[in-house]
Amino acid sequence: MDMSSFNVGALIFNKELPFVVEVDFDIDDHKFSIRGKGVGNAEKGLMVGKYVVSEGELPCSWSAITHNFQYGQVCFTRYPKDIPDHIKSLFPEGYVQTRHSHFVDDGEYTSVHTLTYENGVIYNRVKVNGGGFKPDGNVFGKRLREVEPDICSVYFPGKDGYNCEFVKLSETVDGDYQAIRIDQVIRPLSDGPSLPMTKLYHHYKFEYSKDANETREHIIMKEQVHASHHTSK
Repeated sequence: MDMSSFNVGALIFNKELPFVVEVDFDIDDHKFSIRGKGVGNAEKGLMVGKYVVSEGELPCSWSAITHNFQYGQVCFTRYPKDIPDHIKSLFPEGYVQTRHSHFVDDGEYTSVHTLTYENGVIYNRVKVNGGGFKPDGNVFGKRLREVEPDICSVYFPGKDGYNCEFVKLSETVDGDYQAIRIDQVIRPLSDGPSLPMTKLYHHYKFEYSKDANETREHIIMKEQVHASHHTSK
């Protein structure tokens, strides 16, 4: 069955859409802000965005915080026609995503994303709070490389919303890995009708780059993501 025909929210995503990301951090007394803009294409499962430090100084490795940017915009995930796309059906009102990130043998933080559709633009507004990080660890010691292996996350219905769990592996400068255990729940901003939540998998690929003409601290992130019934692609 073609589930997209029952998903009014999916009509918003039948073309490329600009997105804006606003992230404010307060971690171990480090306060800083990131602002980003980009374009998402749900037909291709593709997002490309540029993110700059707009306030304060970047106290940590980029790889420790990039999952607060486009990962939160799972509304751009490419879905096959036989899987209900619950997340897109939450629009135009949008959703709140609460995510807990535990850095193994280091600190942790919680990020709260509010995703909305406003005047033809997807907004991802994020507040991040946490602590317990070692000053000389992989995160605040800036020992994480700007490279990530592919990721597979599992989504499943929960009592409080649409749950998700995955492990992000960030490579260190000496060839080891920093494991980040992440769990999250998505809740709608309205009680309107939506497609059912089902167990499924999201598959992610990432590329990081820089803008040679940009003088501010920044990163460019390209992400591809699609949904499937299985852990294998």
